[in-house]
Amino acid sequence: MTVLPRAEDVFVGRADELSLLTELMDSGAFDHGALVILGEAGIGKSAMLRRFCDAAAETGRRTLRIHCDALLTEEPLGALVDALRNHGVSIDETGGRAQAAVVNALTGLVEDGPLILGIDNLHHLDDASCAALAAALRNRAKHPFSLAAATRGRPQSAGGVGALLDMLDETDRLTTHVVEGLPEDAVAQFLGSAVVEPLPWEAAEVAARTAGNPALIRLLIEDAAHHGSTGGSATVVRADRRKRLLGRFFTPKSALLRFAQAFSVLEPTSAATARSTAWLAGLGADEAEHLFDRLVSEGILEGTQSRCFRFRHAVLRQALRDDIGPATWERWHRDVIALLKSNPEHPALQHDLANLIREIARPGDREAATALVAEAERLCKEDPARSVPWFREALALIPPDDNAHAHVAVRTARALMLAGEPRMATLTGLHALDDLPPGAERTKLAALFVSALMKQGALPEAKRLVQRERRAASRPSLRLASQAAYVYAATGETARADAIVEKAMAYFRRQPHEPDRSSVDERIHALADLIHLRCLSPRGDDILRLMAELEAVAEDGGPIARAGAYATLAFGYSTLGDTGRCAAALDRALPLLPAGTVRPDILVAQARNAVHLGDWDRAITMIESATAVLRSAGMMAYFELLRFSQVGLLVSRGSWAPARELLRTAQTDGAPEGLVDAELAHIDMLSGDTDAARDRLLRRLTTPDLRGTVRLRVLSRLAEVEAQRGSSPGVLAALDKIEGLGLSALDNHTRVIMLLERGHATGDPELVRAGCALADTHHLTLLQARGRLYLGLAGMNADENLREAATMFHLLDALPWRRRTADELRRRGLQVPRPRKKAGGLTPTERQLIQLVGLGKSNRQIATAMALSVKTVEAYLTRLYQKTDCTSRVELARVLDSGSAA
Repeated sequence: MTVLPRAEDVFVGRADELSLLTELMDSGAFDHGALVILGEAGIGKSAMLRRFCDAAAETGRRTLRIHCDALLTEEPLGALVDALRNHGVSIDETGGRAQAAVVNALTGLVEDGPLILGIDNLHHLDDASCAALAAALRNRAKHPFSLAAATRGRPQSAGGVGALLDMLDETDRLTTHVVEGLPEDAVAQFLGSAVVEPLPWEAAEVAARTAGNPALIRLLIEDAAHHGSTGGSATVVRADRRKRLLGRFFTPKSALLRFAQAFSVLEPTSAATARSTAWLAGLGADEAEHLFDRLVSEGILEGTQSRCFRFRHAVLRQALRDDIGPATWERWHRDVIALLKSNPEHPALQHDLANLIREIARPGDREAATALVAEAERLCKEDPARSVPWFREALALIPPDDNAHAHVAVRTARALMLAGEPRMATLTGLHALDDLPPGAERTKLAALFVSALMKQGALPEAKRLVQRERRAASRPSLRLASQAAYVYAATGETARADAIVEKAMAYFRRQPHEPDRSSVDERIHALADLIHLRCLSPRGDDILRLMAELEAVAEDGGPIARAGAYATLAFGYSTLGDTGRCAAALDRALPLLPAGTVRPDILVAQARNAVHLGDWDRAITMIESATAVLRSAGMMAYFELLRFSQVGLLVSRGSWAPARELLRTAQTDGAPEGLVDAELAHIDMLSGDTDAARDRLLRRLTTPDLRGTVRLRVLSRLAEVEAQRGSSPGVLAALDKIEGLGLSALDNHTRVIMLLERGHATGDPELVRAGCALADTHHLTLLQARGRLYLGLAGMNADENLREAATMFHLLDALPWRRRTADELRRRGLQVPRPRKKAGGLTPTERQLIQLVGLGKSNRQIATAMALSVKTVEAYLTRLYQKTDCTSRVELARVLDSGSAA
């Protein structure tokens, strides 16, 4: 790569700024005053000053240019004397008259014509020179005398440069101009001016890494040329360039440099923990605060939204870190571990110090690993996802054959589970299980992995593991027993599952508050597993008893167990169709969950409750978002529950094509064939092909291994199909089979369907009224509407009930049910209500979709913008056309403008 002139010789993106300054100069704004150009090191303020002085010279003004540095600062008046002598002016420095001689020399020059004194690095100017300049500027000579200077920041000191600028400011003779980083387009122009061959980075990346600082851009260019890089970015700055870069910002071996090096290791950190940075650098607390303020005022550090500070330039931070010697790294490492152990009550300081340990720890360092685990445990209580990298780094420090490796793997897996990553939890910790001896810790880890496998739907693996660990356990484990019951039920061994549940229930009745075999947390986890089991293998009476027991002990558990208890209760009540209690449990669970925690039972409970309550648009959005999370995390059991909820909504709304597509995908994924057939029969029924629906369900009922909720779903659907066919015997036969399953209590949804269908089949309006009352109690919106339809069909206040049913179906967008109700109203000679929705009544999702249609977006583009599938967009459009009485995208796009939609 061929590199062209140095960064200071490349002047781009500053033309407008330079033009503004020269215009101000021409207007006399700086006469007898000063222009001070401010900016961080390398930003281009020196280049701006040079070009400003060049422009002044072109207009006939004489310029006297001075470049200050640390060496000249050590000699009073050294910079001014050297500049005047170079200009041909002799200075008499004898008899202590040097300062007066400098003032007289400057005044004499001004007598001959306008003079601009250009001073680069004004912050290095010594106090005597500043006093001489102040005196010269006070003298009103024949011609204007102006000061043009460049400096990193306005000093706050009482003397020297600070006093000079204060004097000018107080007399309104000071103008300041701040030079900022180059914008992206100027960076691109800079790169084009500085190199011949293309760089491995785009201008946007260079601008982001350097904040538009030309000196840092130049450093990147030189390193790319040195490394011959064709992509990526260099991570180590060459020693010679590193020294040059640091020299721009810091005096060698200064306290500010040591402080910045310590900060580069702890970054990002807060101002409150600057003392720990000073401690590392060997500086006092007061000095640390002063140095911290300097780094901020000079633009080296910048604040973040989280109220922390970091280096503005990643390149500068890397140069500071590379400049730290290995002996210093090692000393800091040991000192930090000691300090971390002695400051357990300061979380912010703990985090800063633990960050340092992460940077400098080496494999085999047990002390460092212990410190990282302690910080990870603290973070896990706040946000499990944030703790995972800490656990992993601790794990990387410990050799696999070390006993501590398995213990850290346990904690890592637990954090992954809490963060909603069961697949990763299994991969991370399952191999560590065999390294643990029998005991409580191994049992807890085994239960964790069984739970992970259950959530992934890997039931055979979960079954083998739980059987093995129950045999190996040093004492009986209630948690493992409850998990065994779950996997037995899920794999068809219902008798074994029921036997375990009965023993557990007896144990809870016998010893309700004695944690002699398990802690309260383990009891909570065991109850949660049994409740999930009974949601899988329906025994409503058992669910209610188990949930009552869980509610009784929930508040005695730790924060995570308590959150899990209420999440399980929400899941259980959503299964039962008890919307009020589900909402109350969600309200208790959500505030207890650490940030970043993914609870699949919470996701399912929220979506199900939205479905029950008739908030179907929100439910579909929640389901699509949740299923993406659950699939990526491998939680296939919960993913399946939500997928069939989504199918049910689509079918009830008449969106049969996307529903069939989802069912085909479910079959490919190995979903239960009984559930697939139940929903395909649902489509057949609502589309009018009730014979096909009945035949499909009857064939499925002949399957010998049809069990649990699947058999219940098929029989419930069969009762509905027979009702649509007008076959009362068929309805009663299906309902009798449901009762023959021996379920002493059912979920509210199934109970309402049984009451409605039996009442409709037998002509008993009281049963229909009882079904309506139960649906009203639990706000099961679709069933409330169906209950009104059945009352109308039975001739009970037909006009009122049918109209109410039609309106409710319309608000749900349950189009097949709405058509059926409308047909019945017309058959009876009654008017069909046509409630109209204002555009303000559209859901936010519908509004956004219509706006995108109005912008001319295709269905695929809309799907991408809204994070939906194309099929879902098509389903939304179908409903919107029907809801708004529109027949084209053009008409639909005008809905929001017109303010109404049918």
